[in-house]
Amino acid sequence: MTLVTGSTGFIGSNLVRLLKADGKAVRALVRDAEKARRILGPEVDAAVGDVSDRDSLSRAAEGVDTIIHLVGIIREARGATFEGIHVRGTENILAAAVRAGVRRFVFQSALGTRPSAAARYHQTKWRAEELVRASGLSWTILRPSLVYGPGDDFTARLADVIRLSPAVPVLGSGKSRFQPIYVHDMTACLAGATDDAHAGRTFEIGGPDVLTLDQIVEEIAQALGRRRSFVHVPFPFVRPAARLFEIFLPSPPVTVDQLTMLGEDNVCAENAAPSLVATPLVPFRDGIRRVFSGSAGEIPASPV
Repeated sequence: MTLVTGSTGFIGSNLVRLLKADGKAVRALVRDAEKARRILGPEVDAAVGDVSDRDSLSRAAEGVDTIIHLVGIIREARGATFEGIHVRGTENILAAAVRAGVRRFVFQSALGTRPSAAARYHQTKWRAEELVRASGLSWTILRPSLVYGPGDDFTARLADVIRLSPAVPVLGSGKSRFQPIYVHDMTACLAGATDDAHAGRTFEIGGPDVLTLDQIVEEIAQALGRRRSFVHVPFPFVRPAARLFEIFLPSPPVTVDQLTMLGEDNVCAENAAPSLVATPLVPFRDGIRRVFSGSAGEIPASPV
């Protein structure tokens, strides 16, 4: 039995479908059982709980062999902080795993996570990684670059701007590099990482293409059939507005932490994805056209 946390999210829902298609027994940790049934299907084995509730995690982990821990946030909100979700939440699920005798633990971190990170998102992901490494469990950590696909927030927001504006504002120089990976390739990597051969390893995960932010925006515009010019907005002009957004808006369009990450390259030193996926990785140009053509593609083949 595999327990997936964050199972109704963008990556988690795709992972649950992949595991079930491969004939795996899957339990989904969810906060809302009805929402889980709408997203994952009426037959889903839903364990109602939360990473802040240790008792619910203990119940969810009963009889589980493997946990794939995906819960994370990209921006803070009332009642959901990086510290609370990334650090204390991971600490809680690890404690439940140890109590239940879970054998394998796969943790989705993020590319750019490191001890000296400038962004609080990456700082707290690093602290969570340290907890995983010290847990005594058989662990594997995956650090993906930008994950995209039908339903992802990043490309959807960019697409909305491209549709509405003849000149697209791009934050910063547009030269920061990313290695976007299609969601079906990402879920295949997560499934493949459960293999015992990958225990005790940290993998950087990306797609086959390294693209600047400008190139990503241009590819999305082309997929939408729009011709657009870019207007680069320097970070010093945006940061004061981002601080105000964080104070006054419940869901700010951009945060100071996100600006920090947008200004950094986000590419793999050594991409482990080809060794974890049974089929060739989806090029960004092909994947982004799947997203906006309404064709998400088939669930990928089983991982190696």
